[in-house]
Amino acid sequence: MPDLTEQKSIATPPDSHDFELAPADHIEKINGEDILVFLDNYDERLKNEISRVREALNRDSSLTDIMKLVSDIRKLGQEIRLEAKKLETSDTNGYVRHDANNILSWSVMSLQDFARYLDTTDEVSFKEKLLIELEDAQKSWLVYKLIMQDVGFRYQDGENMVSAVTARFDQERDTADLVTALKQLLKKKLDESKIFIDIDPNSADLKIATPHGLILNMIQNSLSNAMAENVGARSFIFQIKQVENELVFSLYDDGVGMPAESLQRDNEKFICKKGTSGKGSTGLGLAFADKRLAQAQATLIITSRQKLMSESYDAIHSFPPVIAVKLESIELDRKEGTYSTCFQIRVPII
Repeated sequence: MPDLTEQKSIATPPDSHDFELAPADHIEKINGEDILVFLDNYDERLKNEISRVREALNRDSSLTDIMKLVSDIRKLGQEIRLEAKKLETSDTNGYVRHDANNILSWSVMSLQDFARYLDTTDEVSFKEKLLIELEDAQKSWLVYKLIMQDVGFRYQDGENMVSAVTARFDQERDTADLVTALKQLLKKKLDESKIFIDIDPNSADLKIATPHGLILNMIQNSLSNAMAENVGARSFIFQIKQVENELVFSLYDDGVGMPAESLQRDNEKFICKKGTSGKGSTGLGLAFADKRLAQAQATLIITSRQKLMSESYDAIHSFPPVIAVKLESIELDRKEGTYSTCFQIRVPII
């Protein structure tokens, strides 16, 4: 059983050790450091880029430090990718692809990126851009790590279960990494003009009862479903608020919404099979969402009203009919704009 539950710090990547290199990866010895350069297509033509990078690093040792960090992040990414491959069984490969592999396309600095920055004449600007790229890569791998953590839990505990050990997994950690990962998720998936983000400044300093990967994966699946063509959401609100002794994560969207009958399936067990609707997202990642969250001491609440359907969007939200939900009144009209659906996770603060 592969162990995805060991937390590895993104800020301090692990020391190098044996791992399988992807075909597009290549080790270079630069200033005494083993630098893993990520090449889209490594061949003879890229030797010039390697030479340019080596010369720049020899001129400025601080750039070597930056490149070493980028290399270590890439190594961490390779380890996670290999763990994902180990998880790809007949029972889990759909979830690995659905929940994780799309995140792998997010930018991680490559040698070509590094070489392009050498063309700038502004040394200060050059270093600033490198550090921005590095920070972005770190945050993207944090998102991926948390998603893969949840995939690992499902592999270990079962599709619709959260074990007592899993439920306690993050209870000794504060929520700083989770909040950072959620911000990065929204940044990567949505244009800034399409979402209003409202996060309580104190939300990153709390300890909560529910595994962080479970929360992030539920939210990213809900966001993906709302963005699907058949739902048609074009505007979003994301909130993290402390409400008494709970931390409340809320995602509002202005999609087509859901009819009342989709919200009244309390006593049935639903699981969405791949390709159920044939239109956009199928809700695969939210199967048994309410049950898994409840076993981790959290509550899932979905509130929605069905909007008049246009010719362009002739289907409803994919995910609600395939999960049981607890109903609670949330006044969507109090939000700016016209929001049809709220996906909310309420987690006890400990």
